[in-house]
Amino acid sequence: MKFGKCTDIGKVRSANEDSVLIDEKLQLFVVADGMGGHASGEVASRLAVESLQRFLLERMGSGAQATTAEVARNVREAFECAGDAVVQHARRTASDMATTMTVAVVHGRELVLGHVGDSRAYKISDTDIRQVSEDHSLVAQMVRDGLLSPEDAEQHPKKHIVVRAIGPQVENSSPDVTIVPLDESDSILLCSDGLSNVLPPDEMFNIVQRHDAPDKAAQALVDAANAKGGPDNISAVLIQGPWDTPGAARSRSSHLPLRGLLIAVALFALAGLGRAYVIHHFFYLGVSDGKVAIYPGLARFPGILATREPHRVTKTPVEECLSPYQDRLVRGIQFSSIEEATRGIAGLQSKPPLGVSPFPSSDSAAASDLPKTTIPDPLTPPR
Repeated sequence: MKFGKCTDIGKVRSANEDSVLIDEKLQLFVVADGMGGHASGEVASRLAVESLQRFLLERMGSGAQATTAEVARNVREAFECAGDAVVQHARRTASDMATTMTVAVVHGRELVLGHVGDSRAYKISDTDIRQVSEDHSLVAQMVRDGLLSPEDAEQHPKKHIVVRAIGPQVENSSPDVTIVPLDESDSILLCSDGLSNVLPPDEMFNIVQRHDAPDKAAQALVDAANAKGGPDNISAVLIQGPWDTPGAARSRSSHLPLRGLLIAVALFALAGLGRAYVIHHFFYLGVSDGKVAIYPGLARFPGILATREPHRVTKTPVEECLSPYQDRLVRGIQFSSIEEATRGIAGLQSKPPLGVSPFPSSDSAAASDLPKTTIPDPLTPPR
């Protein structure tokens, strides 16, 4: 995994109220945009980011493997901790402060995204760019309610008003916490509105595609926003694959025979000699339209040594599988034959004997459901 960041005061503001963070150990990435002026906004964004990082370090810093659902729950609770820190400081100092915050935790081939405010997260593939966060602004809410067109929203005079943020004057600071699947070619861009209000998505996409190094791409994004006037503080954090499997280093020694076989077959196929062999002899369990499906090939090489079309879609809903296997289905559960994959389907809904797994993988998972995102009624605190 590669990553880079850049933050800049812009051409108009007297101070930079944005805060950015990259924590390689936690695979944690944050952009926060403070509000309330230099004495308040800068403090609010810094306090929120530092509090969130400390909380996640206590919960996840030991290196113990967690499920995606557990990471998502930790991120939600970390937002609460960050909110408490900002509110308590504001009350002690009688300050009117608030901040947005967009948080990404990379967990294998999934991204746990936590978000409140109008900073943004984009998912960038080889062919397009897509916003994966939802703006918590008055204008965005009007667009969702059908009261305003997206085109009119871009020029609306109240575009700066947020309906959710972290701060004492904001009644609703509840974050959206969602799970974003990652393909090998994907990049994730986190940015403050000093970038997204100035550069349209297609321009951001073109800039990222022109740079191999994420730190240079982040700098180029900020430079482009400054070239258009830099009316606000500008921050960008860019994350690029390849994405690893959670706990891969820890599990490597316990499954050397299967992993060695997969590596050998992968090298054989990449040499141009055996892709057809791999597709016809290896299969994995995955997901198709919410149902368990059998796919040909190797799950770790989607589109290269595995077909994107399933061999067979079963009638088994993923949600009816045991929770430990739901996360693993998203990444793919590998088998060495169609017969083994077919037999493995039954194990998804039956609890195996203690200490025994019917699947050739060491991925562990706790039986907990993914958190559901709610969007409460909007409020309109001033920015």
